[in-house]
Amino acid sequence: MSFQPLPTPFLAALETAAAGHRGVVEIGCGDGDFLRLLRPRCPGIIGVDRVRPSETTTAVVGDALAPPLRPGCCDLVIAANLVRHLVPRQRRCGFLATWAGLLGPGGSLFVFEDAPRRSGGPEGNYGRLQDLLARLAPDQRGGLLDRAALLQRLPALGLTATASGDGRNTWPLDAAVVLEFLERGRPRVGGEVAQLMARIARQGIACGPYWWVRIERREDGGS
Repeated sequence: MSFQPLPTPFLAALETAAAGHRGVVEIGCGDGDFLRLLRPRCPGIIGVDRVRPSETTTAVVGDALAPPLRPGCCDLVIAANLVRHLVPRQRRCGFLATWAGLLGPGGSLFVFEDAPRRSGGPEGNYGRLQDLLARLAPDQRGGLLDRAALLQRLPALGLTATASGDGRNTWPLDAAVVLEFLERGRPRVGGEVAQLMARIARQGIACGPYWWVRIERREDGGS
């Protein structure tokens, strides 16, 4: 999934990195939606994922926990809706230090994550869907992540957040596609999944609020 509109600090960093001599990488690029959105601004951007996106040729096959890239090869590393899915596998988030190790001097890591929400309507349905998927596959997916939970892990990793902010993601979601996906699981009549499907059919589904953080390595190299 992608994010739009994108924060001004990220677009500025993307423009600078696009003109630089190192790479720009999206870790865990998934279906490649975010890559396709960013490519007009940064033609050289590449993705890393366990499965190569079908419509994206500039991608590297590899695990997000150990990207097959040289240390210091990037000016910008991007992780969109990925951190929360890796937390169940690495509670201390050591992968953030691994990603930061891909950065050259002056480089930065941008993390984008859907924000937890307790609202109703289409945005609330999106939050319920993410929570449901996390419960069904707790070893593969994490629930919506609060920014503070990420920030508190950074000092022990020798990292610091140099900027952060919030936004509202207007990236369009197709309710029919979501319902088709849920239907494949043959939901029990009257069960939680069936109730959520009824909500989505009635109210729709929308991405809603998100947060972002710009992360850099601490200059003192502390841990």
